[in-house]
Formats: sequence, C-alpha cells, structure tokens
Amino acid sequence: GKTFLAMQFVLSMLEKAVENQEPVRILVTAPTHTAKRVLKSKLPDKAESLLFELNRAGLKSEVAFMTTAAALSLRLENDLESGGSFLVSSIGSPRIFNGWNFVVIDEGSLLNRRMVKILKAGLKLKQLPPTLLMGDKAQLPPVRESVSECFELCKDSTITLTQQMRNPGPIESLANKARETVYYPVGNDHDGEQVFVYNSQDELVETAKKAFAEAHASGKDFSTWAYLSFTNAQVK
Repeated sequence: GKTFLAMQFVLSMLEKAVENQEPVRILVTAPTHTAKRVLKSKLPDKAESLLFELNRAGLKSEVAFMTTAAALSLRLENDLESGGSFLVSSIGSPRIFNGWNFVVIDEGSLLNRRMVKILKAGLKLKQLPPTLLMGDKAQLPPVRESVSECFELCKDSTITLTQQMRNPGPIESLANKARETVYYPVGNDHDGEQVFVYNSQDELVETAKKAFAEAHASGKDFSTWAYLSFTNAQVK
C-alpha cells in the first residue's frame, strides 16, 4: 500500500544519506495526531540506527512526524457566531516546510482549500522541497467542501497503485464495484465467490456464530474470513 511504500522511500533516503555522508531532514505529515502516530509506527526499525549513525558523525538529521496543519503553521480557531471552526496562520507569513529536504503528506484528499492555497503559493515561489503527496481520489473531500483540490497540485507527476494488498479476491472485487458505481450485491453469491450479504445484523451475527462453530469443530481454517461493517463498534 501507499503508506508502506512511502516509509520504505524514507528509509532509502536515510540509507543514501549514510552512503553519501550528508545530513537529511525528512518531514512526514498526516491530517490528525492518530494518523501521524500510525505513520510513525510504519517506519522500519532500521531508520533509527541510520539516524543515530548520521548524527553521531555530526550530520544533523531527523525524520519528524507532524499534523499537516502544524507543518503549515496553521492553528484551529472557533467562530463564536457560527459555532464552526477555521484554520488561521499562527505566524505572519506561513512557512512552506522551511528547512526540510523532503516532505511526505498523507491523506491528501483531506487537505482543505486553505492548505492547498499555501502549497500552491510555495510551488509558484519555488519554495517547496521535493514533496510526496499521497491520497485516494475516491475518498470524501474535506468537510464543507465539494471536491478535493489537492490532486491538481501534482496532476503532471503521479503514480497510481493498482494492486489491492489488504483484502485481495472477492472483497476487492466487491469494493471496486462499489467505488465505480452504485452497486449493492444481492443473494449469497457474488460472481461465484463466497461473499454473503445480510440486511439484518441479528441474522448476520447468528449465521456467523454458527459458521465459526462448524468451522472450528471440523478443523477448518477461518483466519481469512472478513466481517465488513459500518463501524468498529458493530464488529466488536
């Protein structure tokens, strides 16, 4: 997936810095603190030893993880009249990733117009360091915005991942159909694959309990089964 590839790329940049004996500063951003922590957890362990080696040699290097808003020097303020909130610059003139050799921006579809405007200004003034913008055009746009404008920033230089790595097979086929058109599978068979659809949660739970019990009793492997639901609470 894109997160794995991005973190492998960060690792390769650290390896190149060690090989060339030159400092490197890499900034990785995500829309929320939770997403930032997930990205950080995906960075290979080897990165820490490479950073130690660079800094021990006096080559000041780091890989930093920040929210995208903080990286763009933006802060959230509340509008007392409307009850909403908006982003404002926390300094007189927003820094455009000043001092970083390379930047990774995850979940690009969530960049709002204010953020895209800052990035466009950086491109125009040639202030942006090499930047990898990751995202999914099929995801929902930012809150109260009709489209995700961020993908216009790199329309002339894009790489599209076409192989689904997490749930290949019938689930991938079903998900792709749902992405491309309004599609709702009916019955208990989907293109000859074992995808079962239930309109009642109670019916699904009872059927699943019975199926798991039968599989366990017969020694069948059900580790590849997946239960798709609207919320994590329902899965629990």
